Amino acid sequence: MSNVKITEKVASSYITAFAEKVKASHQPFVSGQGVIDGERSNRGNKLKFGADRVHRDHIDGFNNYLETPEEVEYNGARRLVFKRRRDEDDEYDSDEEHGVQDDAEDEEDEADEEDEEDDPYASIDLYEILKPITAPEEISNRESISRTYQSKVLRHFTSQSIEIIEKEQDTVMKLSSLLDFLLGEDEKDLLEAGLELPDYDHNLTPNKAQGEIDLDKRITRKSVSQENDPFFALPQFKFDPNQGLPAQEAEEARQLSQVALQRTQEFIRSLTQVRNGLSRAQYLKEKIYAWAREMNGDPDESDVYVAEKEAAAKIAQAEKEAKAALEASKEPSVSRKGTPQPGRKRGRRS
Repeated sequence: MSNVKITEKVASSYITAFAEKVKASHQPFVSGQGVIDGERSNRGNKLKFGADRVHRDHIDGFNNYLETPEEVEYNGARRLVFKRRRDEDDEYDSDEEHGVQDDAEDEEDEADEEDEEDDPYASIDLYEILKPITAPEEISNRESISRTYQSKVLRHFTSQSIEIIEKEQDTVMKLSSLLDFLLGEDEKDLLEAGLELPDYDHNLTPNKAQGEIDLDKRITRKSVSQENDPFFALPQFKFDPNQGLPAQEAEEARQLSQVALQRTQEFIRSLTQVRNGLSRAQYLKEKIYAWAREMNGDPDESDVYVAEKEAAAKIAQAEKEAKAALEASKEPSVSRKGTPQPGRKRGRRS
């Protein structure tokens, strides 16, 4: 194979020829496989020729027939209509293509009535659902709004936030104990078991076991024990600041524990603010709903509870009185001594 020296001019000509071949092979808009040809969507067609020029106006999509919003008057208000409800006839082509001819207007009216009966959304009044309230008492009247005020979602979120806060507080206690241990401030080291004190005899042996000791000897022993007694010496406390770990690992453990503790505390503070906001929102929502019910004339729940409690107390009192009367009627009549009985007359003896 001979060595051919390629100059800059020759290389440029090769590149130009290659670009022309590539351009000729991408004559896009020809009928055949791999070309956009009347697809209703570009899903699965993004790799076809001409996909870079796909637009909703070029593809037979659902939103190609959007019209200019039309302003109409509905229920005493001006509203914009972007799309009118599709009739049943729009699902098919024109009647001429199918050979169907409607000559009577009665048939059209019957078809409209059937469409209204088959419409699952005919009973939904969007205006009644979405219109703003005009008076506070409507909060308790309109179901679409009262459902929001009667919802217990905020109360559920509040209880959940309290549970999370309690769990995080347990984590803070554990991290604090770990950090105190790594810093050498563990309170367990200050206990008697952690001070490594020597064994000491507190002289708790009874006098009978010791026997009688002379006064001079007792005084001498007492003076000697005060001089040499280890109880009065300072404890030999041994502290390892690294807790048996290498110095670098111990320092990293302290830093990580401190960062974890700070972040957990910050999370608790933030979640506490969120919980307070949820509680306040729940309180205000209940107060507004109670005011709306009061303005609407609905009985207050507290009044109903008091009335039920009073009625229950009256029923219990009536049952108690009836029971007492029944027991009194069952007791036999006993004549007392000295009480005059009917049919007998007391007189002076002659």
